[in-house]
Amino acid sequence: MASGKKIVIYSTSDGQEGSLYDKMLDETSKLNQYYADKYSHTYKTFRGLKVGNVAANAMYNKVYLAKEELDAGEYDWFVCLDADSYIWHMENDFIDLLIESYGDKFMMKGKMGDGPWSWSSPLFVNLKHEYSSTLLDGWIGEIDKVSSDILFSLLSVKERTDAQKHDRDLMYDYLQSQPEGEISSLRHLNNNQFLFEDQYTSYENSIFIQHFGASTETELKLGFIETRVTDRLLSLGI
Repeated sequence: MASGKKIVIYSTSDGQEGSLYDKMLDETSKLNQYYADKYSHTYKTFRGLKVGNVAANAMYNKVYLAKEELDAGEYDWFVCLDADSYIWHMENDFIDLLIESYGDKFMMKGKMGDGPWSWSSPLFVNLKHEYSSTLLDGWIGEIDKVSSDILFSLLSVKERTDAQKHDRDLMYDYLQSQPEGEISSLRHLNNNQFLFEDQYTSYENSIFIQHFGASTETELKLGFIETRVTDRLLSLGI
């Protein structure tokens, strides 16, 4: 590995009874596991909820999983994919190349859309950053401030109210709440564009694919993912 870093890659879903996102994870994990095995990374899946009790709370899983891996101390970088995200590009170890290029940052996200910083799956967290423990604790602290009533009434990511904040908004809130200085600085976050595909444009030029938006019928999304993953596995001779 060019960066010399130990990397753990996660995929996570809600783990609720009859969850279509669990079924998506059954499919997407096939390609993600193939990539991890090919380049000697560790791949793990988590099905369930680290906080709350409705499926949409799964968006917070990544924060708690990153903190658990930080505390365990085995890996240098944590990468987390949504259940409907899968790795498409297998020709080289692009995750390691990205880390080699931007490894001084605490966090990396693909840049899509507007805002002070833009997010889309996957999430990269540098577990060896000098502020990794402080920033992850602060992020979890913001989630802990969200009341149980709000967490339990969050029916979907797309239908959330202003009080039902996305995990990314809570990290931004934490940074904005800090006194001016090292911790408050957005310089720890890389916002550079790396090839990430949302919806369904040119597969061949992408490294990650996350199909459709959260508002799309999940049955339709699942069927599309099943077809694309099967086709990709066949192209890889699997």
